[in-house]
Amino acid sequence: MKTSVRFLILAGLILSLVIWGQARAQEKPLIQAGDTFPEVTMPAPRAAGDKAYLGLGTAPDFTLNQVSADVILVELLSVYCYSCQKQAPIFNKLYELIEGDPKARGRIKLLGIAVGSEDLEIDEFRREYKVTFPIIQDPEFEIYHELGGTRTPFSMFVRKGPSSKEILVASTHMGFDMEYKKLLEQLVRLADTDISSLSAQLKKPEAAAEKVEPVLAGPELEAKVAALMEEALGRQVQPEKLGLESGRTVYTATSGEGKEARRMFAEVVAREVPCDMCHAVHFIYVFDPSGKVILFQALQLTKHGNEPMTADEVAKLRRHVVGSAMNGRLHFDVKVDAVAQATITSAVVYDSLSNGPALLEELKQKGLIR
Repeated sequence: MKTSVRFLILAGLILSLVIWGQARAQEKPLIQAGDTFPEVTMPAPRAAGDKAYLGLGTAPDFTLNQVSADVILVELLSVYCYSCQKQAPIFNKLYELIEGDPKARGRIKLLGIAVGSEDLEIDEFRREYKVTFPIIQDPEFEIYHELGGTRTPFSMFVRKGPSSKEILVASTHMGFDMEYKKLLEQLVRLADTDISSLSAQLKKPEAAAEKVEPVLAGPELEAKVAALMEEALGRQVQPEKLGLESGRTVYTATSGEGKEARRMFAEVVAREVPCDMCHAVHFIYVFDPSGKVILFQALQLTKHGNEPMTADEVAKLRRHVVGSAMNGRLHFDVKVDAVAQATITSAVVYDSLSNGPALLEELKQKGLIR
């Protein structure tokens, strides 16, 4: 009996890991008007005052439907994003207007989600910009990916209904917005609108995940991948592009035969970053069947002002990621791992490599690795 129970528990854990891997293998479509806000578990703010403002208890985490409000303005931000820094004082004014308006106070709440940042970074951001509303951490990009992964600042206007399952995204806004008085009017109108009629009005189109095209394509990209594979395998090879259900751009190549055969893989990464004024991240990395990162090649990695990283800065990033294992989360320590003035780019590189378990699972299902 005990053996059976242990087997069932183990099977459940394995199934959960597989499902998690498949879920992260494909980026979710960007959340839009008409969507139900996902029931994603989020870390509760540490400050008692922030918890009280949101109507939360003492639990360490929460879901958005637990927030005591009719309307929640959820702001996806990066503490290193210039537009997010400009937005913070505007939202402070909005917060003051809401709290001073009897028609809005208690019905409308503000919540920030800091992508790729931990509480210490958030504390510094709040001190610097005198932020009055709660901001929660999302150091491993988990909430970010659940919402579809996009540039920041990104605002979601969420209407709650009587049922805990009724939590509708009424509208979204990308980028800086300084019209805080108009924002208040919009939020009050939304709070006064019945959620059932609102849901009927919002007929959303078919959504698709945002895709960034690589900076290299065609023969130029294939030549770059082939050169990296040759360096990894020690001989000239002809890489084959794999057709993966996730849509990820992955190549494979082998050298030798039989027991002497060696296989390598290369993924071409092209990712938006949580910053509306920053260039996308582009790089290639080569890994072996065990998931060990062998080589790292920057295609486009930028820092403050969208200036290209220097060779020394790319080398620092390379030293930190080469040799790492893709079978788990690659921890990003902003004080140790970030390239100076390129914190967002550095964090996105680490997050991209942390999606390794999903890729390894796909390759396993195709019989390419054990």
